[in-house]
Amino acid sequence: MIIDIIQTQGTGTRRFEVSHNKKAAYFGEVSAVSSLSACRLLRPDGSVALSTQSAGGFVAYRVLNYVLMVLVLAIGVAIYVFFPPDESPAPFIAAMVSLSVGLFVYVIFKDSVFRFKRKRCHALGSSLGAIEFYQMSGGFLYMYHVIAADGKIFKLFSISQGRFEHISIYSGDAQIGQIDVDLNVYQRKDYRVYLLDSYAKLADILTLFALYYHSMHYARRREFQYGKERSWTYSRANKFYNPSWVADNFKE
Repeated sequence: MIIDIIQTQGTGTRRFEVSHNKKAAYFGEVSAVSSLSACRLLRPDGSVALSTQSAGGFVAYRVLNYVLMVLVLAIGVAIYVFFPPDESPAPFIAAMVSLSVGLFVYVIFKDSVFRFKRKRCHALGSSLGAIEFYQMSGGFLYMYHVIAADGKIFKLFSISQGRFEHISIYSGDAQIGQIDVDLNVYQRKDYRVYLLDSYAKLADILTLFALYYHSMHYARRREFQYGKERSWTYSRANKFYNPSWVADNFKE
């Protein structure tokens, strides 16, 4: 099964057209206001088929990030006030080095260490019961997404290779799907989901996940920039990407 999720509007509310095996199926909407707002999968008549709802822990995670950022900046200001460089340069230099290390730690580890709980997002309206999207830390500089659906856990590992980001979908040790994100246009992202037919019941969940992923990573609220984008990533997640998986399972 192949699902195409084509972005048709890149400013204001982000809108998408969704097709299953080249047949129109849904429309998608991602809020222009905040990544905490709901993503919606709409039927052709405008009714909501699936939507997301963020858990309270996600808000706490975001608030903690901002508090830490303000705290680091406040320390920098205090250092400048109490240790001006024209008096005793040694304490000032030591403090600035400490501040630089603190900023480095914040930037590198904020998604895996400084959190009250895992980012969680609930999917509403699914016939498969309770659905959750969240992120997990796999170690140093290594994160992956999780979909809890149908009583099972599915792990999604992302790597970027130039024009495309590839998200490999696993059930246990077996790859069952792949999401390709076209990075070619900076302000607009198109998605293609490859899913084994034996897991076709996850099609709507993965479509909603793609909208959620776009909201979290690519919505770029308050930005109106255009141009081409390229990206490369190198981490332990790379081992989960099989460059021949799509060719081996689909006639492409």
